[in-house]
Order: sequence, then C-alpha cells, then structure tokens
Amino acid sequence: MNKFISKIFPTGWHFELIYLAVAIATFEHTAWAFGSLFLGAPSTEYFTLSDPIWLRGALVATAIDIGLFLIAKAMVQYSKQPTTNKFGYLQFGIAFGVVAIISFYAQLLFAYYHTPSLEIASGVTEYWSRFLQPVIDSAPFVIAACLPLIATLFTFTRILLYQNKQKLVAHKQRTEKKYQLIVDGKVKEFRTQAGFKRALTRHKNNGKNVEVLTQPEVLQLPAGNTK
Repeated sequence: MNKFISKIFPTGWHFELIYLAVAIATFEHTAWAFGSLFLGAPSTEYFTLSDPIWLRGALVATAIDIGLFLIAKAMVQYSKQPTTNKFGYLQFGIAFGVVAIISFYAQLLFAYYHTPSLEIASGVTEYWSRFLQPVIDSAPFVIAACLPLIATLFTFTRILLYQNKQKLVAHKQRTEKKYQLIVDGKVKEFRTQAGFKRALTRHKNNGKNVEVLTQPEVLQLPAGNTK
C-alpha cells in the first residue's frame, strides 16, 4: 500500500504542485507579453488559440515558464545525488536565474499594460492614503516579481531540505556505532562504547571465548588478550 501511495505521491510532490501552479499562473502573462511584442496587439478576444499572437507567445511561454519548472526539478534531482560539486550547482543556478529574470520581465510587461485603476476604500483615512500611496503604486510590479521569486525560493528551500536530510542521515550513521563481539560463537552487538567494554571484561573474566568482530573506533580495551 505504501509503495502504491509513494508512486502516486512521490517525495516532494507538494513542491511539484507549487511549481506547476506558478508555471500556470505565469504562462498566460508570458504568452501575451512575447506574442504582443513579436506580432503586435492581439485580437479583440482576450485569449484565442487560433490567434497567431497567442500561438507563438505560448511557444515562448512553454520554453520559459515550463522550462523554469524543469530546471528547478533537475536541480533538486542533482542535490539528491551522493556526489555533487559547487560547479554543478553554479551551472544550474545561472540557468535558473536567467530564465527567472526573463519570466519576471514578461510578468512586468503584462502588469504594465493590464493594471486596472482601483478606487481607494472609503474607510481608509487621508493620512494612511498619503502614507501608503507609493507602496500601493508599486503593487503591480511587486506582484509581477512575486511569481518567479516564489519558484526561486521554493527551489532553493527544497534543495536545502534535501541537503540537511542527507547530513542528518550521515550524522545518525556516524553516531549510531555498533560494537560487535563474538562470544562462544554468537554475535553480540552494543551501541555504546561503555557497554562494549563492560561486556568484553565480563565475558573474559567468565572464561568465555571472546573475539572483537567490529570496532568502529580505536578503543582502550582492557589489558590482556581478547580471546
């Protein structure tokens, strides 16, 4: 059952949903921006697949927004490999950064030509209206930057999560040392060095045949032979 669930919802699937949501949200804006710049203003209908502006714009949007999603996924897969290097991360980072900037520029163009004029709510005082006006005026362009920024932050957050997970696993493997003895032909395991030493001394004093099977670190063993 768990294997079946893991196939449907693999590790990190919620991040994949976020990437796709960002790609879908930016797709139409990118298609409009590049389609309009290449071929002029679109037809009277806001979205028509038959319009060459949207068709060509959609091809560019696929390369940019879906490409950003695929680069992010490739970066995460790279971070899962047992051996990685800074140069590999640099290459991925440059590619991701360049595409994210292109996506941001497309969102900026769309916001510049489609931002509506909104009325200030009657409950906002004149003081706060003057104080917040510069911040509110920048909203269309801040929002345009938010979508590529979300994809960027989630990508690097996901990479850091995997790296921290790998470090925790490696640390756990280092700290969970197993000390093994063969006592009269039977293998006995001890998780602590102190327990290992006590057992070694006890079995030797009882005249049993003792042999050290695994010894993860240099131990100050009791004087005498181990057998």
